[in-house]
Order: sequence, then structure tokens, then C-alpha cells
Amino acid sequence: MITHGTALARLGKSEQAQFILQRAVNTAHQVGALNKAGMAALTLIEEIEGLSPDVLELAYDRASEWLATSQSQEVLQRVIAVSKKIRVNPSTEMHSEEAVEPLLNIKCDLTQEKLKHERELIRQALAKVDGRLTRAASLLGMTYQGLAYIIEKRHPDLLKERSPIRRRSN
Repeated sequence: MITHGTALARLGKSEQAQFILQRAVNTAHQVGALNKAGMAALTLIEEIEGLSPDVLELAYDRASEWLATSQSQEVLQRVIAVSKKIRVNPSTEMHSEEAVEPLLNIKCDLTQEKLKHERELIRQALAKVDGRLTRAASLLGMTYQGLAYIIEKRHPDLLKERSPIRRRSN
């Protein structure tokens, strides 16, 4: 799974790669292979650009904890390199207008905000499953028909993100 996630990341499919690598961490942790879980978390940080600060911090904490007893100099050097990346991560810095925004009482349209978040969640789900609408609907906990309707009516710009519709033969 780590190799698969790395390949996807290098092909530019970051969201799909992040999903696979997070699944690798989870699977390895469930079976007690903490060194493999640590390697997956380390690879997640190394290969995926633009991770949220929370995900970066959590992945680093787990990787450094699970790989602390590693005998491999290469692994320890990777952990050190990743710690430097986290400290200087440009995505965690806010622009001056973003830094002030939480302090201001700016009016917002709740409906527009909900649509924006809905669109982003659908886009991420489609990216994770390579545009397959049935699988994206399953990830989002809804039916194929419900997701297809939402995309068609509320977010037609996402139509290009989904895989082509294949009609069944009668």
C-alpha cells in the first residue's frame, strides 16, 4: 500500500495517494505492525504536498513514536528530514489577510458556505476513488442516485471529475 500511495503521489493524484497512505497506516496499526505504520506515516508526510497542519503534526508524532527504536540510519535520517519539513512548511503559514479573518465579524451566507463545503467533500471523495461515482457515494454515506442528483443540480462543474457514465445493455 505504501508503494501504491507513493506512485499515486508522484503521478499527481495527491488526494488518492493520501487516502491510500492513511489506509496503510490504519491497517498496519490494526495488525500491530507499528514499524510499517510509522513508515506509511513518514511516506505520507514526504510525498503529499499541502497536508493540513493537523495531519502533518499527527503523522509526524506517530511516525517518530513508532520508528524511535529503528536500527536503520536511513529511516532515522528520513524522520529528521521530515521534522525539518514540518518546521518550515509554507502551507502552515497564513497570509496577512487570512490571519486577520478569524478576528473580524464578517457576514457570511450559510447556504453558500454549506454548498462550498459540500462541493469540496464531493470533489475529495471523487478524487480518492478515481471518479467512480458509486464508490464516492459509498464513502460519503449516500446513494449513487443521490450523489448524481447533487452533482448535476448543485455542482455541475464536478461533472468533469467523475468517470464517464456507462449505460447497461438491455
